[in-house]
Amino acid sequence: MAENMGRTTARANDTSPVHGLGSDHRDCTVIRESPKRRPGYAAIDTPNGPFAAVSAGDWIAMYATGLGAVNGPVADGEAPGDPPPQVSTAVNVTLGGTPLEVMWAGLAPGFAGLYQINAKLPAEIGSGFVVLALVVSAGGESSNAGMVAVSSK
Repeated sequence: MAENMGRTTARANDTSPVHGLGSDHRDCTVIRESPKRRPGYAAIDTPNGPFAAVSAGDWIAMYATGLGAVNGPVADGEAPGDPPPQVSTAVNVTLGGTPLEVMWAGLAPGFAGLYQINAKLPAEIGSGFVVLALVVSAGGESSNAGMVAVSSK
C-alpha cells in the first residue's frame, strides 16, 4: 500500500493484469465517487484514505493498466473515443474478501492505456472504522492486496 496525496493504491505483482501508471509503478488507485455519474465517466470526488473512508453502498472507481483487450477499436497511444470501450473479459473486485458489484470496467476517458473500474460496495461491509484488503482480478490473474479505509455511515 502507498499513500500519494491521499490516494490509496493497491500494489500489483509483475504477473498481474493490474499494472500501474508507468513502468516504475504497479498500482491501482481507489477513488470514492458520487453515485450521480455515467458509467466510465468519474469526476474525482474524494481520494480514499483515513479521513475519507468509503462506506456501505458507496461507489468507488479504481484506475489501472493491463486489464487486456477491449470491445472496440482504439489506436495505439490514443485515448479512447466516446463512449470508451469496455474490457472483453470479466473483471472482479473483492474488498475484505467480499465481492463488489462491478458496474463498469473499460478504458478511462481521456487517457491512453489507462483502465477504469467502477464498483459499488455492498450494504454490509463492516462496522465502525476498518481497513480492508482490495483485490482486482481479470483474465485469471489477481493484483496484490491494497488496503482501503472503510467506515460505517
